[in-house]
Amino acid sequence: MTISNGASSDPICRIFSVLTESFRPLESASIDAGLRIRLEGRVELLEDALPLLDSLIALMGRDEPESDDVGTLNECVNQLPRIAEAIDRANLHSQAGALTREVGTRVRMAHEDANKRLRRMNSPEQPSLRAAVSSVLELLRKQGKPPGPAERVFMASPNVSWLLAFAIGSGVAVTSSMFGPLAPLLGAGAFVITLLMTASRPWVLLADRLHLPAHRGAPSRDVVPSSIGTISAQQNTVRIETGGEVLELKTSTPQELVSVLCLFKSPLLGWLEPTAGGSTLVDAVDEASGEQGRALMCRDGVLFVPASRAGLVLGALTQERLPAPPSLDAVLRLFAHVPAERWPALAEKLRAGADARWFPRGGTVVEDSANNQLGITVRAAGSSVRLNYSGNSRDLVQVRALLEALVG
Repeated sequence: MTISNGASSDPICRIFSVLTESFRPLESASIDAGLRIRLEGRVELLEDALPLLDSLIALMGRDEPESDDVGTLNECVNQLPRIAEAIDRANLHSQAGALTREVGTRVRMAHEDANKRLRRMNSPEQPSLRAAVSSVLELLRKQGKPPGPAERVFMASPNVSWLLAFAIGSGVAVTSSMFGPLAPLLGAGAFVITLLMTASRPWVLLADRLHLPAHRGAPSRDVVPSSIGTISAQQNTVRIETGGEVLELKTSTPQELVSVLCLFKSPLLGWLEPTAGGSTLVDAVDEASGEQGRALMCRDGVLFVPASRAGLVLGALTQERLPAPPSLDAVLRLFAHVPAERWPALAEKLRAGADARWFPRGGTVVEDSANNQLGITVRAAGSSVRLNYSGNSRDLVQVRALLEALVG
C-alpha cells in the first residue's frame, strides 16, 4: 500500500488520521497539515510538552518523591531548550498561537512551582525553569527513597494517636462549656495542639536503610546502617548518632529497635539487598548427628543452624549486647537479604561461631528421599542435612524452585 502526500482515499489511512487527530490537544486544532510539515516536528514537540509539563507541575507539589520523578526531571532538563526553540519558531504563525500560549503558560506555572519547591528545601530560587529543574533534580537525588512495593518493612514508627488527641479536645470542650460558643473552638484548638505535640517524625526501617519520610517541610532522607554510631533507648525513644547529629526515633518497642539496629550496623550485615527474592524456612536435621534445627532456603543456597546453637548466631554477628534478641527465624529471614558475594564470609563466621552448615548454589548435591515424608537431603563439603517438608506443603512449589536453582 502506498500513502500519497495528499488526502488518501484508503479507508485505513483515513481511520488512522482521525485517530491521530483525536489525541491532539484542542489548542492545536487550528494547525493544518501544511504548517505541521513546515515546522518539521515542532508542533508535535509542543503537543507532547503539555503532558510533560503537567507531570512536572504535579511533581513540584509533592513532598515525597515517587519512583519515576528522577526520570521526569531528567527528561525536562533535556527537552526544555527544544521546547523554547519550538515556541519561538511556532510563534511566527498565527495558527499555532493557541498552542504556544498554552505551553508558555505551563512553563511559567512550572517555573513558579519549582521555585516554591526550592524555597521549601531551603535552596535559592533560579531565574529559569531549566535551572530550577536542574536544582530540584540535584536535591532530589540526595533525598531518601521511599519503600518500594517489594521491600520488606522490618519496623516502623507508630501512628499518631488520633484517639488521644480527640479525647483531650473533647475534654477541653466540655470543661470550657462556660464560654458558650467558644467551647468548640477551644476543643478544636486543643485537638490540633495535641497532634502537633505528639506527632514525631515518622521512620521506616528497611533492609538497606532507615528511611525518614518528608515531615513538616523537612525533605525525606535515608540513613545507611553502617553510618550509625552509638544507639541508646529511653522510655519510648531510641536515639542514634549518625554523621555528627542525633536522631530521635519514637517507638513503642525501644528495646527491640535497639537490637535490630545493632544487627543492621554490624559489618557482616551492612549493605543488604533491598528485596530478598525467593526464600523460605523449613525444619531440618543433621544426618550425621541427628540434631534438629532450622534451615533457610534462599536464592544463593541453604543455611542450616542446629537448634542447640541458635543462641550463638547473634554472638557471631555482633559483639554488642542486644537488650531484646530477635528469634532465630527472624535472623534467618534477615539473612535472605545478604548479597551473593557476602555469603562465603558470613557462612564461615556462622560455621565457626555457631556450627552452622552452608550449602551453596552450584556446589550442592540434592537427593530426593524414596519416602516423601523423609524430605530431601542436601550434601556439600562432607556435610548432609535433610530438609523436612511434606509433599502436601503449601510451600512445595517455592521449595522445588529453590532446589532446582541450588543445583543449577
